[in-house]
Amino acid sequence: MPHFTVDSVMAGPHYAFHLDLMPRVDPGANLAYIDHCFVPLSEAHSQAAEIDGLTPAHLSRRQWQLMSAWMLAHRADEDGFRAVFATVAAYRDHWLELVVDGVPDGVLDGATAEQLAGRDARHRAALFNPDVDPVWAQVDRLLGPEASARIRTSLNTAART
Repeated sequence: MPHFTVDSVMAGPHYAFHLDLMPRVDPGANLAYIDHCFVPLSEAHSQAAEIDGLTPAHLSRRQWQLMSAWMLAHRADEDGFRAVFATVAAYRDHWLELVVDGVPDGVLDGATAEQLAGRDARHRAALFNPDVDPVWAQVDRLLGPEASARIRTSLNTAART
C-alpha cells in the first residue's frame, strides 16, 4: 500500500503544499504496481497542472526522486490553494479505495512483508535526512536541534505496516 501524504503551510500571503502517494516498492521495477496504484491518478494530476495560481516548488532532484512521478509540490496563492482541494480529494479517495480493496499480491511481484518493511525503513531514512531535505534546518532553528532529532527519530521508527 503506498503511503498517502499531504502537507501544507501558509508562509505570509502564500501557501505551499505537497501531495503524493509514496511508493512502497521500487516503481522502476514494478510496472504492475505503477499501473494499479498510480496511473488512476493521472487525470487528477493533469488537471492540477492547469490550476491558476500554482507554481512548482523548488525541490532538489533527490527529493523528487524519493517520491512518485504523480507528486504535486507547489507554491500557491489563496485561490490556487483552494482550487487544489479537489485534487487532494481525488488522491485521498483513490488511496482509500486501495486501502479497502488492497493491492493484489501479483502487483507486488512476490515481495514479502519483511522486504517491504526494509525498503520502507530505508526510504524513510532518506526522506527525513537533513542532508536531503533542507526543511530540517528550519525545524532545528524553530524547535532546536534536539527536538528536531526526536521528530526525525519518531518518523523513522513509526510502525512499518
